Amino acid sequence: MAIWLIRTPEVKPEPPPAGVRLSTQIADGLRFVCRHPLIRPIALAGPIFSFTIAGTNALGLIYAIKELHWTPFMSGLVLGISGLGGLLGDVLAQKLIATYRITRIVLWSSLVYVVGDLPLALVAPGPAGAVIVCVGWTLLLVGALVLQISQRTLRQLLTPRAMQGRLAATTRWLSWGAAPLGALAAGALAELIGMQLTLLVAAILVAAAPLTLWLSPLRTLKEDPVPVAL
Repeated sequence: MAIWLIRTPEVKPEPPPAGVRLSTQIADGLRFVCRHPLIRPIALAGPIFSFTIAGTNALGLIYAIKELHWTPFMSGLVLGISGLGGLLGDVLAQKLIATYRITRIVLWSSLVYVVGDLPLALVAPGPAGAVIVCVGWTLLLVGALVLQISQRTLRQLLTPRAMQGRLAATTRWLSWGAAPLGALAAGALAELIGMQLTLLVAAILVAAAPLTLWLSPLRTLKEDPVPVAL
C-alpha cells in the first residue's frame, strides 16, 4: 500500500550490454567498488557493522531476559520505544542531507553505533538499566537510518547509471553476507566467554567500522564530491 503512494517516477538502472556474462558483471561490480576511493571505505564498513550488530542481535534479548531479568513486558517496551528511532532517523536524515555536507553526515552518524551498542553489556539488572539500554538502542537506530540513507545517497551520486545495479548488488552481498557469520561467531564466542563479555567485544569491535570511514578520503574532503553524469 505504501509503495502505491509513491508518485516519483522510478529511475531504473541501465541494463548491461546484451551477451555479457553474469560472472563478468559480478567482477565489474567488485572492481568498481574496490577501486573507488570514496565508495571502497563505505563498502568495507558495511560488513563490519553487519557482522557485529548481528552478534548483538543474536544474543541481546536472551541476555537481557536471562541476566538482566527483564520481564516480557519490559522487553517489549524497550524494543517498541527504541524502534521509533528508525522513524525519527528517516525524517532526520532528509533534513540533515538538505542542510549539511553528505560526507560529514556519513562520518558523524557512524559514531552512533559505538555509543548505542555499548550500554547493554554494562548496565545492571532493573528498570534503570532498561531505560539506559532503551536510550542507547534508540540512538543506535536513529544513527543507523541516517547513515544508511546518507551513504546510499552518496554512493548513487558517485556511480554511473550503468553501474548502479552492480554497485547495489556488490555492497549488499558484502553486508548481508557478513550478518549470519556475525551471529554464528557471537554464539560460539558466548559459549567460551559468556554472553556479557561477547556483547562487550561486539560493542568494541563495531568501532572498527567508523574508524574505516574516518581514516578514508571522506574525512579530508573540503566539499561534497560532484555527482557523476548518469
